Amino acid sequence: FTWFLISWFVTRHVLFMLVIKSAYFDIPKLLPFAWDPEQGYYLTYEVLMGFIALMVSLQVLQVIWFRMICLIAWRVVNGQNAEDTRSDDEE
Repeated sequence: FTWFLISWFVTRHVLFMLVIKSAYFDIPKLLPFAWDPEQGYYLTYEVLMGFIALMVSLQVLQVIWFRMICLIAWRVVNGQNAEDTRSDDEE
């Protein structure tokens, strides 16, 4: 579980933030802003910002999930039961 926590943090919070940063700063340097389907160019400023907004939304979800994982780990360290606190209504 410790390796899971470490790998989650590194890959989903450190490396993914580098991906978001790279998309924001490097894509405009590497690709032209042009909407020309015949040439294969589909990048506009709005498309780039939409793409980055979706990645940031995913990052927010990952922070929420990581908080839940850390709370479970904290309960285990304190000797409490590691129960699943998510909703599980199957009725």
